[in-house]
Amino acid sequence: MPNQIERDIYVTRDFLKNPIYYVQGTDLLPIVFNFMDFTIPEDATANVFVAKPDGKAVYTTATISGNSVTVDVQQQMFIVAGESLIQLSIMDGSEQLCSFDYPVFVTINLKSGNFPNSADDVTILDTAIQQAQQAVTSAQQAVTQAQQAQQTATQVLQELQQQAASLDSNFSTLANGTTISQLQTTSKTLVGSINELNSKKLTIELFNGSTLDIDLPGFYVYIIQKTKISNLVDKSVSAALGAWCIVANVTSAGTGSQFITSIDNTSQVFKRTFTANVWSAWNNNMPAASGEYNGDCNDIVQPGFFSKVITPSSGHSPGFYAYILVLKYTNTQGTETNFTQVAFPYNSANPIKTRYRAAGTWSEWA
Repeated sequence: MPNQIERDIYVTRDFLKNPIYYVQGTDLLPIVFNFMDFTIPEDATANVFVAKPDGKAVYTTATISGNSVTVDVQQQMFIVAGESLIQLSIMDGSEQLCSFDYPVFVTINLKSGNFPNSADDVTILDTAIQQAQQAVTSAQQAVTQAQQAQQTATQVLQELQQQAASLDSNFSTLANGTTISQLQTTSKTLVGSINELNSKKLTIELFNGSTLDIDLPGFYVYIIQKTKISNLVDKSVSAALGAWCIVANVTSAGTGSQFITSIDNTSQVFKRTFTANVWSAWNNNMPAASGEYNGDCNDIVQPGFFSKVITPSSGHSPGFYAYILVLKYTNTQGTETNFTQVAFPYNSANPIKTRYRAAGTWSEWA
């Protein structure tokens, strides 16, 4: 073909070669090598190495087309008069094929005084080094991000432990007497603590084991089949539970509480405590609110259960008689405080509703 130099090459034997003749400083004519005894793999890549008479070299990429390799000649390849040697390499994954060297006789160009000095040109190696440096930088960034994630997880655990301590305190300070609706509030409070911190990517786990233990301190909420906890509860408690249950552990340093109720909100909430490596019996003697409240619900921001029942005529009420649970969150810098209110129906079939206050503004009940 015109405007190119073409040669046939062999890789299984060093066959008699037809030398290439090139004028010093020329780079307009590409050189095409046709492989005669080797089939180039479909996804292979090609590189070219040129050794110049002055000991310097050029190493760069070449182009594969069918069973031929095209060398796009660069000025530095044949900048020195004399015999240069050109060698091709074919890379197929981690495997490599190198050709025998092929002679290129570079004749003097009468305008050689206008050419740059001969120099090594290993662009392909420079690129590989840059890629390696970028990989190192990326790895360092990944390590930093992992360290930051660990710090964030530690902060979240501390906040959860504070929430858990507040919840357990609420159960021990409210007055005696209860309704089933209030008992459901207890379980929803535990779940609500996790929901209130959901921006930190917390999840409720589906428990697949055969028992629930108190071994690890912290705050854990599980969704579990009743058949999985037959060894945890006695027959009277089991009879009061549905097929699927919510089990919550609130523990710290070997002591704590465990709560259990049905996920379908049709059963009571049962509690037992863990002290000195001994579990107490299950009971449902949970505390309750007393009296009515007709003020503004926007003013109820004390964390925990509100001590009175909200009436429908209360300011910003959910629209029915309800128990109110308040959750409070303050960021670690102390610069932002938000609240969540959860309304549980007192004596009606209304759904549980929630709302939140962010940047000083309350949302609608939903």
